[in-house]
Amino acid sequence: MPNFTSRQSIGASIFGPIVVDALVRLEHRLQILADKKSVVLFCARGGLVLQDLLRRIGRRIPRRIEFPARSLMVSRIAAARYALVRNPAAVASIIESELNDQTCHHGAIAFSGPKNRRWLDESGVARDHGWDQLFTVDRFLSLLGRDAIGRRIRDGIEQQAFLFGSHFEHQVRDAERIILCDTGVFGSTARYLSAAQNTHFEWRCLMLVRANYKRLACPHFDFTEGIICERDRYDPKCPESAMLMYWPCIEAMLEPDLPSVEWFLEEADGRIVSNLEIECNKPGGWNARLVPCADSLRAGIIDYIETLTPSGLSGIRSEAEEAFRVFRRMIVRPTRRDVEMLAVGTRPLGFGSNEAATFSPESLNGGTLFERFGRIRQSMWPEGELRRQLPVLATPLLEVAEWGRLLGSLLQMDRGANANRNDSSSVHSTGTNAVSMSDNPAIPSR
Repeated sequence: MPNFTSRQSIGASIFGPIVVDALVRLEHRLQILADKKSVVLFCARGGLVLQDLLRRIGRRIPRRIEFPARSLMVSRIAAARYALVRNPAAVASIIESELNDQTCHHGAIAFSGPKNRRWLDESGVARDHGWDQLFTVDRFLSLLGRDAIGRRIRDGIEQQAFLFGSHFEHQVRDAERIILCDTGVFGSTARYLSAAQNTHFEWRCLMLVRANYKRLACPHFDFTEGIICERDRYDPKCPESAMLMYWPCIEAMLEPDLPSVEWFLEEADGRIVSNLEIECNKPGGWNARLVPCADSLRAGIIDYIETLTPSGLSGIRSEAEEAFRVFRRMIVRPTRRDVEMLAVGTRPLGFGSNEAATFSPESLNGGTLFERFGRIRQSMWPEGELRRQLPVLATPLLEVAEWGRLLGSLLQMDRGANANRNDSSSVHSTGTNAVSMSDNPAIPSR
């Protein structure tokens, strides 16, 4: 078993081969899909890191790439707002899942620009005019047209949608095929953008991992590929799918120190800029903040990239396969050291929410057995939390859980094909649904 001394050493030894192999395959797909009528859009924020890492790989292993690649300032909230204005019926179900159990007032804050957000936060006026009802798209749209307050909120939302649309069109220009590149996993951004543009473009979306963990209809899966993995849940027979057991770790590793894209404005020279670009207007701009901090997983990935040579390219696939076996063990049977090294700290839930989830070595432990099991079940990484909360019992319990998942996977193989065919009309399912310690995978909505 490897003895890692730092997060950076894990990044170099484990995630270096995994990420580089995925990016080499991603680039191969781009070379096949992209032509003179295509544009490749790397989506903020994780896609910007993928683009940066591809450039670094290209400096070590020169290759010929002949397609336009641009950066798209986008987020789930920016894309959802755009689709809500242009084609609300097509995205009602996914927006309602994003704002599950939230009020229309919360939806108004999430979709508004900075001025209306401050007004809604400070005045509380919307709470007094029916906006405290549970959010549905139909109810929300009705409130937007009901009175002066609704119309003010609607105007702000439409203005932000227009500004994002202008940015999007500028990046697309005269392309006929759009190829989105992002980290994963459900591909909400692709779903929103393709619905907003309807049939104006041919769409493709390439992500590291694709999973329908939401169990929602996903028409965008028809044009969305997972480079590493296309399974809805972890399957012990597929080490790559262990990423789904603790996706926040992968997301944090590939997410730069940049704010999420939430709003846009038009500058005096007519340029449309996002809050990400405005907040990163120091010398070097946002590109300068793609450099990872020291002793991070991504710093280790860059260390690995710096060792690449053209002659060694053929061995990366086998290195990645071995790295995934080690990674799977670290996720499903973590040691105390693994928990310390892979803790992601606090992760925002996003989509206009100020709420966050935390996994760190300093997180609360102790208390009654009932309280400890509650923390395990609610954790973004139940296996790591089990190691923290019940260190003596963790080893046998983790072993039993993994054997249970394997048994569930094998049983699913016997009946999975027919079940998937029956479900295909409403839900695009991929892979197996193996037994998990948690009923809900610890994956933020993406």
